[in-house]
Parts: sequence; C-alpha cells; structure tokens
Amino acid sequence: MLALLLPALLSLVSPNGGRSSVLAGSTRRGFAVAVPFAASAALCLPSVSYAAAGATYNDEATGVSFAYPSDWSLQKTTIARSQLPIVIVTKNGAPSTNAFFSVNSIRGDYASLGSFGTPADVLVTLVPPPGTPGITSEVISSAKKGTTYEFDYKLSFDTGVTRHLRTTYGITHSPAGYDYLVTLTAQSLEQDYASAKAELDAVLGSVKGL
Repeated sequence: MLALLLPALLSLVSPNGGRSSVLAGSTRRGFAVAVPFAASAALCLPSVSYAAAGATYNDEATGVSFAYPSDWSLQKTTIARSQLPIVIVTKNGAPSTNAFFSVNSIRGDYASLGSFGTPADVLVTLVPPPGTPGITSEVISSAKKGTTYEFDYKLSFDTGVTRHLRTTYGITHSPAGYDYLVTLTAQSLEQDYASAKAELDAVLGSVKGL
C-alpha cells in the first residue's frame, strides 16, 4: 500500500515539485489512499481557480465544508471518470503552505472508518518505512478523534527539506444516499510551521459534515 501512496503524495510535497503516475488500490484499506492519488492526478487536469475573502468551500456531493483564510486561493477540478472534486487551497505568496481536499466514493458496507483498519493501519499508507531512499518520516500523533482519524507527521528529504503535514480522514453519507471517504491534508515547510500553524489549525478545525 505504501508503494502505491508515496508517488502521489510526494508529487504534492517533494521539494522539486515532481509529479508521478497514479495507481489505484482496490482493497478496503486501498480506498484510504485513493484521495491523495486523486489530488496528484488533479494537478494535471483542467481546473477553476479563484481567490476569495474568508471563503468557505461547500462540497455539494458530500455535504462536507471547510473554511480557508482570505489570503489563500482555491483551485478546484474533478476526476473525469467519477466527477468527484479535488480542491487545493494555497497561501498566496507561499505555495508550500497549502491544503488539499479530496473525495472517494466507497461501497455502502464501508460503514465506518474501522472498515479501513485502525489509525495505525492507515498511517502506514501515509509515511515511508525506515530505510526508504531519500526520505525519512517522523510521526507526531496518530489517533481516532470522534468520527475521524487524525494524523500529524513530518517528511524529511535528503535535499534538506522537511515538510510538516496533518491529515484528517472521515466518512460521510450524502443526502443522495451515496457513501464517501473524505480527506483533508494541510501542510507547510517545517521552517514555516510555527507561523503557519494557526492557519492550518483553522482550516482543519473548520471541517463540517464528517
């Protein structure tokens, strides 16, 4: 599973901005990594971009929403096959400080996050194992909080760049009767994290509908 996740995740967080191909998992736990895959693919698709003053993004498919600061810009696209949204919000003038929101449809028998395993099971899809060439990880926290799984971790590259990421996973049941896995990841360079933390806290803390 980790081998599937890392190319997509690193396309968003790698210091050289590289992009990788997307592979899709098919197991229950595979769904947990499909959203970061989709976020990677979205960067190559047509999109709509705009800036807003203290805006809130409301996802019509899932009923989930989150707010973002007035000096951040939003880019939205969809994956053609599913028409599910990929949303990236980026701090103006500091593109390494950003958050991305993605949605993956799941079967109705995925009744809870437990269908994907424990937080520890999901965590291994987010961070590389010891000995991975060129990158090391540090897990700060991994826990179930209410109806979501919450992760706080760092990825350090052999270029000297370290990124601090926080990821929220949740399941939502839409009014139309569909079930979705929703993820929101907020991140910054580690050197910027102290100053960016309040904004990242606000984005992650504003999520409604999970």
